[in-house]
Amino acid sequence: MNNFISEIDYLHINSIGNLDSCRQAAFSIRDYLTHCYDSKRIEGWGTYLISSDKKAEDVFILKNYIEITKGVYPFLYAYIQPFSILDLDVASFMDQQGFMELK
Repeated sequence: MNNFISEIDYLHINSIGNLDSCRQAAFSIRDYLTHCYDSKRIEGWGTYLISSDKKAEDVFILKNYIEITKGVYPFLYAYIQPFSILDLDVASFMDQQGFMELK
């Protein structure tokens, strides 16, 4: 049986269309997620500043982000790769920071 858990994808909602806000949101999660990675609570994470359709295609976002962004750029995309089920503290943190899980 394959126990692979796919990454969990997020968009930062309040920064859509605002480059400075996108950058601030990325910095706001960096230290916490690095700590989670270092303490083996998550297997990996990353953020991408998406500035065009081409960039979204290059990053290979599989979920429907256009429904949320309405085609407005830039936006901040983040992903978390859990070991198994995502730690509830990590999920809560992302929510508190204004990130919405893409489904």
